[in-house]
Order: sequence, then C-alpha cells, then structure tokens
Amino acid sequence: MKKFAIGVDLGGTFIKAGIVDETGNIVLEDSIPTEAEKGPSHVIEQISKNCEKTRPKFR
Repeated sequence: MKKFAIGVDLGGTFIKAGIVDETGNIVLEDSIPTEAEKGPSHVIEQISKNCEKTRPKFR
C-alpha cells in the first residue's frame, strides 16, 4: 500500500497544500488566500480548510 502525506506552504498571499507520495512527487495541489489581515486564528483556519479541501480530491 502506498503512503502519502500532506505538505503545506504558508505564504503571505496564499496557502498551498499538496499531496505527496513516498518519493516526494506532488500528486495533487491546491491553494487558497492566506487572508493574514484577519489574524492568526483565521490563518490557522485557512490552513485547516485547505488541507480538508485537498484531501477528499485525492480519494
């Protein structure tokens, strides 16, 4: 069974999330606005939202 991981790139403008395989190849990626002006709690919510948004696409 193959193993996969979610990687997150937190930028000032966008948060990118990607599914990578065991060898580090990007299998799927997506991004959403960081919206940092709304505060740290919102950025954490955006990270979570993007991971949840990316994960089901892979199934």
